[in-house]
Amino acid sequence: MNLSLRLKTIAGMVRYPTLADVGTDHALLPVYLCYAGLLTKAAACDVNKGPLERAQKNVTQNGFIQVIETRLGSGLETLNPGEFETLVIAGMGGTLITQLLSAHLETAQSFKQLLLQPQRNFYDLRIFLLNNCFTITNEEILIDGGKYYFIIEAVPGESKPYTEAELTFGKFVPQKNSVVFHQYLLDEICKLERVAFKDETKRYLELCRENLI
Repeated sequence: MNLSLRLKTIAGMVRYPTLADVGTDHALLPVYLCYAGLLTKAAACDVNKGPLERAQKNVTQNGFIQVIETRLGSGLETLNPGEFETLVIAGMGGTLITQLLSAHLETAQSFKQLLLQPQRNFYDLRIFLLNNCFTITNEEILIDGGKYYFIIEAVPGESKPYTEAELTFGKFVPQKNSVVFHQYLLDEICKLERVAFKDETKRYLELCRENLI
């Protein structure tokens, strides 16, 4: 299968054979994982009928109807606590991901692994996880189609407090000192230096500069 680098990176982080993919669209991720022989049970969930019908067609055409079940509903409402081990929510804003998790917090906390790929509002999502008994165990940054993506891995459990810089950029990505993160900071600095900004944006610019060192 042709899969984007973003989804391939998420696939490479999956650690358990049962998975719920919320906002699945075409069910590309669970189908890919089935081809790799990594799933025994999956739910491909979406709030919209059109994408879910395409997901069902994709699952059927690839012969995985015994493994992947499609479910129509918002967020985690179609899932039961303890039903799956890995939860994937990718391609949404961090605020929406936070809302979906908080709406069914008991179910969210029953997963052994959460893989979250917010499009924006990374800071708020990290705060939510740390304030709701989740520990962030890893983060990755990548460029796909000219865009930067952060992927957050979290598990249930109490976490140590984060610094402002760690809430902004994560704890693990800066430690890895990757070329992609370095370029991300340079691009953020360049973008901010071209516009007029408020005090909170000035602080963000300072953090970018500090972490560039």
